[in-house]
Amino acid sequence: MTLDSVSEAIEEAIFRQEKILNALANVNSSNLDDKGNKEATTSASTATNNNDYNNARIDSVIRRHEEVSAILLKLLDLRNKSNELKTIRKLHPSKPTKEQTKELENALEKLGFRSLLTMTDLDQQYLSRRERQKEFGRPAGFEGLVFSSPAGVPILVGREQSHGDATLRRVAQGSDLWFQVDDYDGSRVLLRTSLRKGTKGSKVCRQMAADLAAYYSGHRRDQDGEGVRVMYTDSRHVAKRGSKAGQLRHHKTLGRMVGHPGQVKHLANEKEQ
Repeated sequence: MTLDSVSEAIEEAIFRQEKILNALANVNSSNLDDKGNKEATTSASTATNNNDYNNARIDSVIRRHEEVSAILLKLLDLRNKSNELKTIRKLHPSKPTKEQTKELENALEKLGFRSLLTMTDLDQQYLSRRERQKEFGRPAGFEGLVFSSPAGVPILVGREQSHGDATLRRVAQGSDLWFQVDDYDGSRVLLRTSLRKGTKGSKVCRQMAADLAAYYSGHRRDQDGEGVRVMYTDSRHVAKRGSKAGQLRHHKTLGRMVGHPGQVKHLANEKEQ
């Protein structure tokens, strides 16, 4: 295998181990919460049995966490060695690295990741999704585009005409702002100000979200005109049920802005490439 292929397999292995650690952390936190709640609401004898059960679960999660952490440390060491080989290859193109690459391949196989060394085209598509998941503010299961405002606030652009996108409704918090062109002819845009404290009142962030809402609408061609009317509101005023679930309501908007599609054209082109 080539050095680049082995390096990609190492990155994929690291990504999967980190996901496992995140999941274990959530499970452990949930177990501790359950333990506290049950101790407060059950009798002494029942609480003792519950504690024994919860302690066993917590111990199991801790052991698994230690196992995965140990594997992750070894993978990170392989990443460092891989990067060193890439540096050698760049500085000394004629110097052979085949033997060291084979050593990396064997080490990765010993850690139990042999299948990653024979990835198919479908696996490559998965890797592409993995890269999208690394974007700050991208929720699990969201297939739309994610932009970043000048203040670092994630801006999610849903699929066109996808008013009922359950993922957007699920992740939206009270301080997040929704944007959509006045005539509903376009994608809904979510400005996730809940992820950056003190940004809900940012005019720059709101303007970028309005520009994106205008660009991802039927008014995209209006790039040199007077702009497109865009309404915005918070999560409390977005329809949650029925045939209009996910739609903004004209009579419950917080305000309106003028979106300028041309201002974000270059950003959109980069994302869509």
